[in-house]
Amino acid sequence: MNTKQKHVLVLVNTQLWELFHAESIEICLRHVSNGDKVVVAYCDGALAACAPNAKHIPEVCIKCRHISDHMRFLLAKHGIDFTALNLESSYPYVKDLDFTFESNDDLARITYNEMPIGLLAASQIIDNCNDVYFSIKDQASLAQNLIKSGIMLYEWVCSYAKEKSITDIYVWNGRRPCDGPAIYAAQSLNLNAYSYICGSRPESINISLSAAGQYPKAINHNKQLHCSRAIEEIGKKEVMKRGLRYYRAYSMGKTSGVGSREAIKRYCRLKRFSATDYPMLNLKKPILLVLTSSPSESYFMTEYYAAFGSDPHGHYMSIFSNALILDKYNVIVRWHPAHLDAGSNERKRINQCMVDYKEYCHIPPDSAVDTYTMLDYCDVVATQGSTLGWYASIRGIPVIVYGPFSLLAGNSVYGFNSKCELLELLAQDSIPSLPYQDALLLGHYLMNHGENMNYVNPSHITDDFAYNWHISSNGNKMPIHPVFDQAA
Repeated sequence: MNTKQKHVLVLVNTQLWELFHAESIEICLRHVSNGDKVVVAYCDGALAACAPNAKHIPEVCIKCRHISDHMRFLLAKHGIDFTALNLESSYPYVKDLDFTFESNDDLARITYNEMPIGLLAASQIIDNCNDVYFSIKDQASLAQNLIKSGIMLYEWVCSYAKEKSITDIYVWNGRRPCDGPAIYAAQSLNLNAYSYICGSRPESINISLSAAGQYPKAINHNKQLHCSRAIEEIGKKEVMKRGLRYYRAYSMGKTSGVGSREAIKRYCRLKRFSATDYPMLNLKKPILLVLTSSPSESYFMTEYYAAFGSDPHGHYMSIFSNALILDKYNVIVRWHPAHLDAGSNERKRINQCMVDYKEYCHIPPDSAVDTYTMLDYCDVVATQGSTLGWYASIRGIPVIVYGPFSLLAGNSVYGFNSKCELLELLAQDSIPSLPYQDALLLGHYLMNHGENMNYVNPSHITDDFAYNWHISSNGNKMPIHPVFDQAA
């Protein structure tokens, strides 16, 4: 027996999304080439919801099963085993559990064996509604199902990993009940847990050693490894240059990545900011620019919820409503253009914040102002963790990050999880700018993170996506997606 051989479990439920399906196959083939034993666990309709089929539509499940069958056909010759998730019949007692929640906070606080299953369920519901301020009354039944499904997945992974002596577990993303519980199960057993997503290029994969629920920690770990390798290969000076090049390209909407170019084009505006266009501003006072972010993909994190709770916009706005701060600064709030896509409840909350905090100068999501041009006027930037914030530090502007994402830019920003400490800094006569080297390293990582795919390749690549993935073998290209009857 090879004592170094790993026993790897790859949980797949993104078969319908070709790019992410390609990533799971890549992971399988990498481990097989290293002599490891690989098992693929697929849903077969057992999960209450997954990212590609959030509403658990039976016809969509059938299509997914076809892809799983095709995947089994492609990988069986490599000695890869397959097992369907067997949840309800294995854990019938979970179906009888009843969880009580009358508010979004009640849901968020539900845990199971230290797994924040309530936050994971909320993350899926937020995806469905595109609304962080979803109505728990309308989503109560779904929340129950998601929680129970997540608990069953957790128990299944624990049981299967023990039975098969699993050493490593992989999941895509990890922020929903269809994948996150596997990470927490691995953590409970002291196993290696990895999450994978796309890299900076559509044809690359980014794998993180996942610390359950601690997304910034995982990113920072990858960033440090990436930058250390890059400095060895091309030198620190060149790494810094490329990091700056990333921020400049991003500000002009010229970066690539899955969906990034089209998204940035939407948010790039033609109108330059000018302080004189806003009569409420006292031009003799310095400007504190407060940048908002979309909380939808951070809500599942225990660190994020601890900082912002179930009212992230309201909590963030409340931080700066302080007499000393308002007397010292013009506070300008730039609402992120992505909020235009938010659900009705979230948009309503944003609008209410603009009314409740009328002491701020609000620039709404639909404003044509190019936010990057605001850096020419502001003296301090406050953010929850945004690319613009990292760029501001490079411009020599003091940057304050509230929440867990300050870790990413290291010593280039002031990081706080405490409102009192943040206000103490703002109350100082002057705030020194910080060294920007860590922000440049982050820029290099954001531009280049991820690894090339070695075993699965696309036939067509654009700046945003890669299509028609296949496995190459003996000169043949075997598509990873079967051809479906167009009438189906």
